[in-house]
Amino acid sequence: MKKIMSAIAAVLALTAGNSVASGGGHWGYTGEGAPEHWGSLNPAYVLCDKGANQSPVDLTNFIEAEPEPIHFNYTGLVTEVAHNDYAIQAKYTAGSTIKVNGKIFTLKYINFHAPSEHMVNGGQVPIEVHFVHTDIDGNFAVIAVMYTLGNEHAELKKIWTADAC
Repeated sequence: MKKIMSAIAAVLALTAGNSVASGGGHWGYTGEGAPEHWGSLNPAYVLCDKGANQSPVDLTNFIEAEPEPIHFNYTGLVTEVAHNDYAIQAKYTAGSTIKVNGKIFTLKYINFHAPSEHMVNGGQVPIEVHFVHTDIDGNFAVIAVMYTLGNEHAELKKIWTADAC
């Protein structure tokens, strides 16, 4: 069995319906837009108060498991970069997909959060990247990758320092 622990880079979250990031009330991570207020910012965000697995989460109590592999078919390029007050968002060309438990999800955009949105054993990491996908029914599949600081990566630097930021 493979041990799932903080060293694992990917976390998969499948959700249905509206996402807080889809628009509406101004949300963030501090002050009046902080996570504890998300449910009252917009009627579409009501699950933020009622949901049991709402972001941000603290990843703890890791278990051994053998999840089905996620099949990646990424073929495109970043087409646009923008800063939206809580993350740097990179839009992606159409056609890149993942396959999860037999369902196909299309990559829509990539979000960069610094520091991380989620925590691992109570602590944040310097950068968390969300690869946001949707299926034909409007369900989301988000791959979250936690990064520690290391050597400069030329392709990530292009996105991080784009003029739109």
